[in-house]
Amino acid sequence: MATYFWVGGTGTWSGTGNTQFAVTSGGVATALNPTNADTVTFDANSGTAATVTVTSTAVSLSTTINKADINLSLSGSPTLCTAAGTCTLTAGTLTLNTFTLTTGLFSSNSTGTRTIAFGSGNISVNGLSGTVFSGPTSANTGLTTTGTAQVNVIGNGTTTRTVNPGNAAAITGFISFTISNGSDTINSSNAGMTFNNLTFTSGFTGTFGNISRSIFGNLTLDSAITSFSSGASTLTFTGTGSQTITTAGETIDCPITFNGAGGTWQLQDALTSGATRTCTLTNGTLDLNDYTLTTGIFSSSNSNLRVLAFGSIGRIAITGSGTTVCNTNTATNLTVTGGSQKLIQLETIAVGTRTITGASVATAIEGTNLLDYYFVAGSDTVTFTANCAYNTINFSFFGAFTGTLTNNAISIYGNFVVSSSMILTSGTNALSFKSTTGTVLLIEPNGQTFNNPITFDGINGVWAFTTALTMGSTQALTLVNGYVRLAESVTSTVGSFVTTGTNQKYLGSTSPGTQATISDASGTNSVSYLTIQDSNATGGANWYANGPTNVNAGNNTGWIFFPTPADSNEITMRLRSFTQPRRF
Repeated sequence: MATYFWVGGTGTWSGTGNTQFAVTSGGVATALNPTNADTVTFDANSGTAATVTVTSTAVSLSTTINKADINLSLSGSPTLCTAAGTCTLTAGTLTLNTFTLTTGLFSSNSTGTRTIAFGSGNISVNGLSGTVFSGPTSANTGLTTTGTAQVNVIGNGTTTRTVNPGNAAAITGFISFTISNGSDTINSSNAGMTFNNLTFTSGFTGTFGNISRSIFGNLTLDSAITSFSSGASTLTFTGTGSQTITTAGETIDCPITFNGAGGTWQLQDALTSGATRTCTLTNGTLDLNDYTLTTGIFSSSNSNLRVLAFGSIGRIAITGSGTTVCNTNTATNLTVTGGSQKLIQLETIAVGTRTITGASVATAIEGTNLLDYYFVAGSDTVTFTANCAYNTINFSFFGAFTGTLTNNAISIYGNFVVSSSMILTSGTNALSFKSTTGTVLLIEPNGQTFNNPITFDGINGVWAFTTALTMGSTQALTLVNGYVRLAESVTSTVGSFVTTGTNQKYLGSTSPGTQATISDASGTNSVSYLTIQDSNATGGANWYANGPTNVNAGNNTGWIFFPTPADSNEITMRLRSFTQPRRF
């Protein structure tokens, strides 16, 4: 093996006819033609502001470029280094133009000022083991790439290969990688490496290892891969433009974070991670594009601008258990878009407690940042965090939930459906229904007894019970704002019925013209600012709707609209005086 040094500045390096190589740095130029057993170095003595044209026939075992003002410019596609050799860019410029530089290994992890001008060319690394591409770590800044930066990993590796594309803080212009061959494990040796596009073809049947890394561009997997990034280290998508994610049915069994201000990531097929992994939307838009994102935990609780786009039938399926499986508590600047259902699908869990934390009441905006929660059977304990807002909650859509719902003070802006076989925990915390849209929302008691208060408080809100409501004997049904329609032709039982506030509200039946019965066993229910229609008040309690703020809209029984006992005494006294007008 011989060692050669370039001298004499600008010139051409080819397979034959070279006249600018020396055997020592800065030595005498002689007619030397490096072979694939020789090393070639461009250093401080190689010339000033020199451009070296590299033809397709140039070869070496290894090549080092280490001078800031030297430029190796390809005029063809050389195999510059053997599979066991390394092309090292420590300082200077490598210009690919439209050609391919083939080398065993490529390294540019240094502190020198250096540039890879890809143009429309690429680097192909065919090394079978070791670090086949070494970009800069955070301590070794100074690398700039221009053009369409593309590296192809083409070696047919069978053991372990390392790919370090470069730390985001150390490289300007991220590099795309295509992995096309091998049955080995490919990993990065340093955390924080950032890929631009990362693509796997069917020729790679191995494993892509797990380490904290980022993808700035697209991710495209192939079904031939054995395992992709399985482990506890986070895969972060950091792009600020429009990116796509294609998994080809592969599971990305690691935590996933979307964190690129202004970035958009659109699923091209279903995205699945493990039951213990968290998917976090920190910045940007996650576009499900009508596909399903399956993850153990979903979190998006911060004040950054972010959009969760479901499409028409997209959904997030949550498989985690024993923890907070969904968290959108700080919902400031979160926008949820899509069809009528912004659906969080809670998969079947048998034991433990799942906590779901919706938007805090302070940050909740109806129609903007609230999600729907649908349960797939399950028999564990579910807790919806207190003082938070939720859209639809449904325990009976994908199969009956048979577990326990704890009692917390929560706000519901959508439908509320319980299953007949679940357990509703008793308590003093109210279920508050808050919608203001005027859309008829459904409440399905499904034969359950609600041993907790229920409050309706949404101006223009409309709620319809699909079946009879049964409440505990000490529990109040409170109407502050909106229109409550009790189920027609059946008896709904309350512990008491209360109205508050000075806005007009409404009590009626789900079928106009057909009465709905409301029953209270004892006591006095006295209402104000209430319009009543198609209501049969019964059960032993007194039902007073006296006063000018209440309206008898017809087909009511059991309600005392006028007079109350006190009013009756006033009428008697006035009838005794012919000088005063009579009141009826």
